[in-house]
Amino acid sequence: MDIWCRVYGVIEDTTGMRPNPVFKLFWLYMTPLVSLVLSICSLVEYQYLTFNRWYVYPGCVHVLGWLLALSSIVLVPVWALLQICTGTGSLREVRV
Repeated sequence: MDIWCRVYGVIEDTTGMRPNPVFKLFWLYMTPLVSLVLSICSLVEYQYLTFNRWYVYPGCVHVLGWLLALSSIVLVPVWALLQICTGTGSLREVRV
C-alpha cells in the first residue's frame, strides 16, 4: 500500500475530511526545499553569539551549543541507517 494512502487515511480519520491533494505536493517538495534554503541562509549569515554587543562567547561554548543541537538532529538519520543495515529484505519491502 502506498504510504500516502495511509497518511491521507490517518488525516481523514483524525479530522473527518480528506486532505487537499496540494498537501502532498507541499509535503514532498515545498517543505524540504524551504527547509534547505533556510538552513543554508542560516549558515551563511551565522554570527558568533554575543552578550551586550561587546562580550563574545569563547569557541568552546559554540562547540557545546552545536553538539547539543546536533545530538537531537543526528539521531534520526543514525536510527534510519541502523534500521536499513539490520533489516531483512530490500528497501521496498521495509515497512514504516
